[in-house]
Amino acid sequence: MFKSISWRFFGSLDTFFLSLLIIDDINISLKITFVETISKTVFYYFHERFWFSSSVSNSKTRHFIKPFTWRLIASLDTLLISTTLFNDIKLGFQLSLYEIFTKIVLYYLHDKLWYQSKFGLDK
Repeated sequence: MFKSISWRFFGSLDTFFLSLLIIDDINISLKITFVETISKTVFYYFHERFWFSSSVSNSKTRHFIKPFTWRLIASLDTLLISTTLFNDIKLGFQLSLYEIFTKIVLYYLHDKLWYQSKFGLDK
């Protein structure tokens, strides 16, 4: 649970700063960040439920495919929200594209830090 919350915090910060960089409007950036925090929390829950009940839930295939399916869902979510709030599909695509790369790097670093901390793991 704490790992999910901390990831959403850093993921939302990334969205905020990238959208601010693209449009230079703090109000729109805050709106995108707020809406995405809610939508991604809901989508992530259903994504996890899907994979939990999937027939490939405990295989190497699952661990390979799951991050890509999440990034696809999350990027489409970003595209729809940002296009609507930017009122410009090109800027929505730009934010979605940037996020693909920044989120992969940030998630890798976040996951590595959690793995090293061993927080919440049974000894």
